[in-house]
Amino acid sequence: MGVQNAGDAKGSSLKAFDLKTGKSKASVALAGERTICNDIARGPDGSLYVTNTLAPEILKLKPGASSFEVWSKAPLFDAGPNGAGLDGIVVGRDGHLYVNTYSKGELFRIEIKPDRTAGKITRIETSSPLAQPDGMRLMSDGSLLVAEGAGKLSRVTIDGDKAKVETLREIPGGASGVVQVGNSAWVAVGQHGLLFDPAKKGTAPSLPFQLVAVPLNRP
Repeated sequence: MGVQNAGDAKGSSLKAFDLKTGKSKASVALAGERTICNDIARGPDGSLYVTNTLAPEILKLKPGASSFEVWSKAPLFDAGPNGAGLDGIVVGRDGHLYVNTYSKGELFRIEIKPDRTAGKITRIETSSPLAQPDGMRLMSDGSLLVAEGAGKLSRVTIDGDKAKVETLREIPGGASGVVQVGNSAWVAVGQHGLLFDPAKKGTAPSLPFQLVAVPLNRP
């Protein structure tokens, strides 16, 4: 397998498609020279928030805008020269933004002020470590579904500045994304170790790239 090394990336764009026809509707380049458009969250006002894995920043695209702005930037999000930084992102039921960092396995809350600017950044203390957290989605009860690249799907329930982490299912091959449909979570098997390890270039996957359904016991 093998893909382009993140350090060689020159930039990326957020793209929109018509789900009925598959036709492209929009393409907006991320601000900056070294960017990876990793994950997306939609705010209550229709703004889109994007994590840039190659820089310690969250970008924002306002409704009707044709370019991104840097909404929040902080050393807390920096993964270092050999790490992967910001990844999963979601607007919580409390109206604030939550993000995770892939290599460091951290979880943060960023205050969304009434004027929609970024406010205080708080690191959430988790009951157990998150291992390469990737895609993250909000459940109706306010908890978070988190796909962990190291190989599991977890539910994270936040209480103030702390969070309880529950493993819902081990995911061989590693989880890269998740979405809830009805009472099931559909998890994408990403096989990060195979994709991003240069030593494994050309190696055939031992597991299929697939979606795995995980039943949920609450909405």
